[in-house]
Amino acid sequence: MGIFVQDTFELDNGVEVNNYYVRVREIDIINNVNNKGVYQVVGICDCYSTKAAREAEKESLNTILVSIGTESLVDVHEQVYSNLKSKFENITDDN
Repeated sequence: MGIFVQDTFELDNGVEVNNYYVRVREIDIINNVNNKGVYQVVGICDCYSTKAAREAEKESLNTILVSIGTESLVDVHEQVYSNLKSKFENITDDN
């Protein structure tokens, strides 16, 4: 599961990329002892030039961290994806 993003971003070498693929690689859940009942959910998301590049295990173009404070651990994957999607203007879900 991932998203196709049509927004433009610039790589470190100055090349602009649009129409790329983003997927959540890893989700970590941290019990926040200073704020009882709230968990810190961190998603590590990788950007690829295409979905095929991701499936071929090519190197990612960029990594995005998504961090959410939540009281519910129900469907954390969807919580991370919803937050990730909110970072872009033009996206399409990969179903």
